[in-house]
Amino acid sequence: MVQDIAMWFSDSRRSWSSVASTDEEADKQDLINYHGPEPQEARRHKRSSTRCWILSTGLFACISGVLLTLLLSKDRFALDPTCKPWRDTDLQVALQNLQDRKVSFSGGLAYDDVGHLIIESKPGDRKWIGDPTPEMDALWDHVAYGSIVLLEGSEAASVRDKTVLYDGYWLTGLDVIHQMHCLNMIRKTFYPEYYQLKPAVGAERLHLEHCFDYVRQAVMCNSDVTPVPLTWYPSSKKFGPDFRTTHMCRDFEGLLNWSIERNSTARKKKGTGGEYTKNPWMVMPGSLSESAGLSHGEHHHGH
Repeated sequence: MVQDIAMWFSDSRRSWSSVASTDEEADKQDLINYHGPEPQEARRHKRSSTRCWILSTGLFACISGVLLTLLLSKDRFALDPTCKPWRDTDLQVALQNLQDRKVSFSGGLAYDDVGHLIIESKPGDRKWIGDPTPEMDALWDHVAYGSIVLLEGSEAASVRDKTVLYDGYWLTGLDVIHQMHCLNMIRKTFYPEYYQLKPAVGAERLHLEHCFDYVRQAVMCNSDVTPVPLTWYPSSKKFGPDFRTTHMCRDFEGLLNWSIERNSTARKKKGTGGEYTKNPWMVMPGSLSESAGLSHGEHHHGH
């Protein structure tokens, strides 16, 4: 039946074409002959258009998916400030069970009711600076207990074969603890009589200069962009920054406790670690059983 219809259509077209005798009909025939190939070209154009539409739709879908993922991630971080990606250089294992927290800073400069410059403090604040006391020294000494950590197993994955090996443990330390050590070194220079310090020369001067510049780099690296408002002090007829700002901070106490739980004193109770290396140059001689403890004081440059 399909063949009959096709033959009928072909015969009808030839019959209609044979009676085209006028110029107008001839023009029509020429027009038909000119557009004869159109269906085939149209099909090719349609297929090409369809492919372009599919490709553009797929590309749009992919881009939309990526943008949606980024948007959802951004919203998630905005709604939950504690949910942040690791920095590539972080010792991630130290942060696994910790969350960022909001901290209201204290210790800022301000003017009292009679216009005198003072350092503000909050009730219950621990005093890290000022005239030295045994309690103040105890704060700084406690931080020093976490200066060197000894890692093994999965905790050592990111430092393995990148630092020295000591009695089966890889030695490292969180940089924030070293920065605190440097601040303490600088703090003590304000009170040479109390700490019986001689003028810094030679290695001691180099140590202090290193500490000052190291803290400078740390501050610039972290670049806290919390806005600091300005306030007017009628008592002194001056304006100045209001340092009573709230910052989103890492849990320093948590990081310190994590470090102390892995210092040489804690590892000594556990015994020799299970790490090893084929490179003898990475092995530090000695053992925990023979050591009184590792700290910055045992570094080659006098830390």
